[in-house]
Amino acid sequence: MNDALNPGTIVVGVGAHDTWQDAADWAADQAALENRAITLVHVLGPDEQLWHDPQGRDRRIGVPAGPPNSDLVLDQARARVATRQPDVPVRTTLCGGGVRGSLQTTAREARLLVIGSRQHRTLWSVLFGTVATGVVRRPPCPTVVVHSTRRGRTGDGVLVGIDDTEHSLAPLRFAFQQASWRQLPLSIVHVATESLYGVPTDEVEQRLAMAETIAGLSEEHPDVELRTAIARGVPSDALLRAARAMDLVVLGSHHRHPVTELQLGSVVAPVVEQATCPVVVVPDVPVAVGGTS
Repeated sequence: MNDALNPGTIVVGVGAHDTWQDAADWAADQAALENRAITLVHVLGPDEQLWHDPQGRDRRIGVPAGPPNSDLVLDQARARVATRQPDVPVRTTLCGGGVRGSLQTTAREARLLVIGSRQHRTLWSVLFGTVATGVVRRPPCPTVVVHSTRRGRTGDGVLVGIDDTEHSLAPLRFAFQQASWRQLPLSIVHVATESLYGVPTDEVEQRLAMAETIAGLSEEHPDVELRTAIARGVPSDALLRAARAMDLVVLGSHHRHPVTELQLGSVVAPVVEQATCPVVVVPDVPVAVGGTS
């Protein structure tokens, strides 16, 4: 029997593929860090929805009765979390419908949504995008993409990419929190939107704007060692270069004019797909502070 989803938990997408395993590990450690519960979510695939009842039991005639595949997957995930972080409360839930829509709906009131992803590109993903890029395009809450090839902790810190708008506050706040909790340095990279149009930018003005933006948060987190830089060249390439030795990358996502959003989408999607460390995409909404279990 599945438990109900509670607001404020860390939601982890669990599927039949093995990409969920590293995501579950990362979420378990994060839940222990923030003193939160985990909700494991399995979305029934098209074949499961066709042949299975709402509880995941196979309804085909002649098929031996046994534990639903969804229960087996969720049980494996629950056991993995319990082994890694025994004190973290774990709940489970089962959803139907499309994976992207189900995860976005289920995590609407979550603290974090954590999903796994393979670090390779297929023709399908190039044309239509992966589940990860689809979800982070309109994240319901801070959404973490953990690649199955992720490294362990490097100690080089947290990287946050910001632009010259007020929408950078949410990802900055999130990044400061993570750096403080993890006792890691924070690198802030300014991505100039003007560079997308080939218009030269004034570095002095950029650094002044960046200093004004981070001043208050820096005072709130005096324990965080700061590093700042201005992105050069293609913004996504600059962020990926900076992310090579990082433990975590934080980016912002917010609504813009369709033309601008199309161009800035080329910043978030490549980083989400190609970074070797976990990437968090933070929507332009207030980020909760403190833990609940």
